[in-house]
Amino acid sequence: MDDMVGVVARRDDVMAQICARVSPSDPAGAKAFVHAYFEQLADDDLETWTTEELAQAALEHLHFGARRAPRETLVRVYTPEHGHTSIDVVIDDMAFLVDSLTMALDRRSLGVHLVVHPILRVRRAADGTLLAIETEITGSDTSTAGTGTGAGPGEVSDLESWTHIEVDRETSADILESVRVELLEVLGDVRAATDDWKPMLDAVQRVERELDDTPPPCGTDEVAEAKALLEWLADQHFAFLGYREYRLTPDDALVPVAGTGLGLLRKAPLKPSTSFASLPPAVRAKARDTTLLVLTKANARSRVHRPTHLDYIGIKRFDADRNVVGEHRFIGVYASTAYTSSTFDVPVVRRKVAAVLERAAFLPTSHDQKDLIQILETYPRDDLFQIDVDHLFRSATGILRLQERRRVRVFVHHEPYGRFVSVLVFIPRDRYTTQVREHIARILLDAYKTDEYQWNTRLSESVLARLHYVLHLDQKAGTATEVDVPALEKTVAAAARAWVDDLRDALVAARGEESGLDTLRAWGDAFPAAYQYDFDAAEALVDLPRLEQLDEKRSLGARLTIGDGHLDLKLYGCGIQPSLSDVLPRLTNMGVIVDDEHPYEMRPKDVVPRWVKWFRLRVPDGTTVDPASLRLFEEAFLAVVDGRAEDDRFNRLVLTAGLSWREVALLRAYCRYLRQATTRYSLTYIEDALSVHTEIARKLVELFVARLDPWAAAGRPAADDETSECLADDVRTALDAVASLDEDRILRALLDLVLATLRTNWFQDAGAAANPPLCVALKFDPTAIPDLPLPRPMFEIFVY
Repeated sequence: MDDMVGVVARRDDVMAQICARVSPSDPAGAKAFVHAYFEQLADDDLETWTTEELAQAALEHLHFGARRAPRETLVRVYTPEHGHTSIDVVIDDMAFLVDSLTMALDRRSLGVHLVVHPILRVRRAADGTLLAIETEITGSDTSTAGTGTGAGPGEVSDLESWTHIEVDRETSADILESVRVELLEVLGDVRAATDDWKPMLDAVQRVERELDDTPPPCGTDEVAEAKALLEWLADQHFAFLGYREYRLTPDDALVPVAGTGLGLLRKAPLKPSTSFASLPPAVRAKARDTTLLVLTKANARSRVHRPTHLDYIGIKRFDADRNVVGEHRFIGVYASTAYTSSTFDVPVVRRKVAAVLERAAFLPTSHDQKDLIQILETYPRDDLFQIDVDHLFRSATGILRLQERRRVRVFVHHEPYGRFVSVLVFIPRDRYTTQVREHIARILLDAYKTDEYQWNTRLSESVLARLHYVLHLDQKAGTATEVDVPALEKTVAAAARAWVDDLRDALVAARGEESGLDTLRAWGDAFPAAYQYDFDAAEALVDLPRLEQLDEKRSLGARLTIGDGHLDLKLYGCGIQPSLSDVLPRLTNMGVIVDDEHPYEMRPKDVVPRWVKWFRLRVPDGTTVDPASLRLFEEAFLAVVDGRAEDDRFNRLVLTAGLSWREVALLRAYCRYLRQATTRYSLTYIEDALSVHTEIARKLVELFVARLDPWAAAGRPAADDETSECLADDVRTALDAVASLDEDRILRALLDLVLATLRTNWFQDAGAAANPPLCVALKFDPTAIPDLPLPRPMFEIFVY
């Protein structure tokens, strides 16, 4: 209650401030005008616009409408120095004004920011000068103008609609003028429809009498239903916007009858109907069918009341010999009640519904009967007016057979005159998105070779969503536009297919139905939209095992693959995601360049959340990646993360030389000893020397293994002197090709160290030890190391 009192107080305060700006020079009744002007304005609008802005808008509008001749339409479109473009309209009160104005502005893509539309009873002098605001009128803008009884001699008191609209700012004088002209044309249409409302209702009664006086050559039931439809339309179920009578010529052309036009057809040119003339001859010949009613949509869109194609109601005229000689044509739009009424209460439609129920022959109280009735009640109402019973029966029973199954179905109905095609698409409700709807629309537009359509969506408690598309076909093509509907349905089904559907099929195929569906229930909703956009379900099937294997002991996994001109690295983990600044230096040290990173959060059911990081990598120009090195890269990266391997540039040898992280650790140990005992070169320079000569680096490891491996297992031969000598010769040969003297010295020194090694613990990972050692021990013969300073011990053990 306190809030309500506060709102009223604020409104009264705003009104008082606005009224305080009224000056003696303002027209008579200015304060009463201001109160009536803002009576229906929303409270948030009162707070959005300043008092000065509101006062200026109202008083300028008042000055603009201070003089108006009877039946004159005043329209002004202007842009003030600051703020939105403003539109002021003063016109006799009539139906559809605000709807029609905002429709016109929407066609211009001018966003509406404010609408003020009071209906005022004003008193004017004979010359149109405003004398007073007699009464404040609130409510809808659908009242009928009339002359008041309180006017003095020579004065007129009428209901007027004063509409103020503010739209997106536009300063072009040409555009502002074109908007004004269009609004005048629209208001002319509104006036024509409103002025001729009663004559059009009289025309309905005249047509009914004609059906009695000249019975058409069709069944009495059909005639009775046509008359019932006309009465139902006249009972506020149809907004009549135009009427005209046409005569049928011998060459099947419909020619307007002079003097019969009303509403929007009042000033239409006296020439054959262009929409009818553009139809193919076979379709125009339908004009001579004895079918009494023609219920369809006109090609033209309504500029009055609702932005839809005009509804077309034709009643054929017959001569004494029962030949078709013309038609009575009504155009307009169905009222909202026409769409909300039960189908059993709508003439013509009720006969079709009854015929479908009779043909289905379900028990009156059966589940199928109830479902079929519900389908018919919610069937697109415009289609029910146009569709024949055979098509309606096939579509309705086809929808019934879906039985809440998660399937995609398409039902197509062609408008009899080939100008439109109605397409009902049923898809699983959880598959409905704006992207899916637009994708299906593009498929239908391509199939029917058109680019104009309307759509609406129906979402209910059903597991299926219904999309309704009305496509506007090429007039010349007409019903000749043939489409393979089953093939179209398959294409639409593919468009509506969700990523998780592909995952389901992949899991069932890979793991069997029971296990696959169990996995789907746990992981089906775990993959975020970004992951689904970047990867298909086949890729998810590869990622899933790695995600499933993660636990507290194994909290990180990696997978490296070769893409088209790049490398793809995926990290799988649970717990806290590493930052890019954590990962980037490690990858750089491993010799790859990181182009981008994509993180994904995974939230499977009843499982600790997981994450995936996808890195797109590339190697320096001229570097060739051996597919066999991919697994070595994964293992090396994980070893660096958990501290088993050092994080330095020696790790580049994993990808370039095809060495494991432990083999890299072995070379690192030799380089550390070299740096400590015999060389002046920095460790960075030694790293670079090995990175340039990867073949020699690999040969040094092979030589080490051939000389010292005590295990003839795991596919490796035991130490072999002959093999060792051959490998040493290979290294020496390769060294002869090294152009840099410094690099030659480094690599020869490493060769000497390998040849001087007597024993090592490095092979314990292949023997009895459960885990490889965390240190490398090398026993050297110092006499075999040429550059080792004196005095030299008999033996030296270097532990790294």
